[in-house]
Amino acid sequence: MSAAAAEGVPEGQFGAGDDFTPDGTVLLTMTRAIGFNGNVHDGLRVHHDGQHIVYPMGSALIVANIRTHKQVIMSGHSNTITCVEISPSGRYLASGQANHMGFKANVCIWDFEERKLIGRHALHKVKVEAAVHSFNEKYVVSMGGQDDGSVVIYDMNARRPLCGLQVPRTVQGVTNKFVALNKRDDVFLALGNGIIRVWEFRAEENRLAYRNCCLGIVHRQIECVKVDADDRFVYYGTRSGDITQVELDVNQAGDVTPRFIDSIGRFLKTEKQQKNESSWFGHGVTALFLPTDQKDTMFIGTGNGCVYEVRKMMVPVKDPIRSRHGVTRSSPRSRTVLDPIRKAQLSGEITTIYPALHQKSVYVGTSVSSIHRFDSDNWARYELIFTTNHGSVFGVNFPQDFSGVFATAGQDYVRLWSAVDGREMLRLQVANMVCTVVDFMRDGHSIISAWSDGKIRAFSPESGRLLYEINDAHPKAVTAMATTGDCTRIVTGGKEGQVRVWIVSPS
Repeated sequence: MSAAAAEGVPEGQFGAGDDFTPDGTVLLTMTRAIGFNGNVHDGLRVHHDGQHIVYPMGSALIVANIRTHKQVIMSGHSNTITCVEISPSGRYLASGQANHMGFKANVCIWDFEERKLIGRHALHKVKVEAAVHSFNEKYVVSMGGQDDGSVVIYDMNARRPLCGLQVPRTVQGVTNKFVALNKRDDVFLALGNGIIRVWEFRAEENRLAYRNCCLGIVHRQIECVKVDADDRFVYYGTRSGDITQVELDVNQAGDVTPRFIDSIGRFLKTEKQQKNESSWFGHGVTALFLPTDQKDTMFIGTGNGCVYEVRKMMVPVKDPIRSRHGVTRSSPRSRTVLDPIRKAQLSGEITTIYPALHQKSVYVGTSVSSIHRFDSDNWARYELIFTTNHGSVFGVNFPQDFSGVFATAGQDYVRLWSAVDGREMLRLQVANMVCTVVDFMRDGHSIISAWSDGKIRAFSPESGRLLYEINDAHPKAVTAMATTGDCTRIVTGGKEGQVRVWIVSPS
């Protein structure tokens, strides 16, 4: 139980009508959080109502309204959230977390409409790799990480775990991706390097069983995985840059056996492309989405920041076949390729793609903690709907006698934020440098920033224009800074231990 719950504050709520604890301590109410953990693959979720997005921020789960920018901050985890899943109807949310070595990791189930925690268990060790809903929302199935190796079935009606099973360490293969089928609630797939593990839940016996299915010589580092709407094929993106297609064979007894089909890459149309370019996607396929109403269409995100809409198509190829007599001939056959329809370039690795095609929108989350929205008909038109610092924040400061905006200092950036709705108003970038301190002149005419290269830089808060800079303010990084009330001096401290006073003159 958390400290808040022990003191009578319901978990999952902040400032739920209680302003004081029993001992008279004033409770702080969190009204807004500016943060998004873009490193969580498929961590950004768009609700079916088209008005809300769900994403992790540290140990909190955020539900944000896209239009009004209002937030609900839900707490229940004790450490960083590693996975987020929304149920097929949109009624429930599930999330898992990581923890320190030797400690249990929580799986939390939330009611989306009421924005509250309705179930939780801590049956995994160290990390939860995935938590998924069955297609009928009867179960939430979670898989632990490499140090755990177990799968747990949670009953949504009884609100309790039903059973679990841990894979022995002697069994070869570590899985890091986990998916549910779209038409069966008793079969789940765990994928790893060169292996697919088929998990079966036998409800009449209330137990789990698994089978390892080897993919032969195909070894890939899996980054993302999706199952098509008919439960016929599984597609997973790899760090190698291809998409591997696996067919799910089902026998008369209902047993599922995966079978490797092919590794799919881009379709290179011209001879110049075929000579100079690779058919694999650059820096790996890190995000994948399969629209249910467009079976031949895929949305793909890559490690180098590219977003593709592609169409599956069959093209004839000729494979040379050498006979035992040394005679070479060609055997024509067809092969699946991906023909790019649209392409866009963003900053950072693409970690989430979530099209809302009924709204003609495509939402994309990146590893630099940005959320973009594309027009599905014209990808040249896209907007940045949310962004935040993707690294450490070294300083926060408000202007004198004004609380409507504030500035933050971090890696490469000084950012100016609106304290009302949390939107970024201005971004001041110095490449490959770290801003260690940020401050406002008392008259509000300039933003003063200290940097790791030993310089002091002043920017206009309206246009972001560089007003002046003090070169070699310190021989090493500037680690502390303050401005005087008459706006004529800047006092700085350096990493070498010196304190210096600088006179700011109009010239």
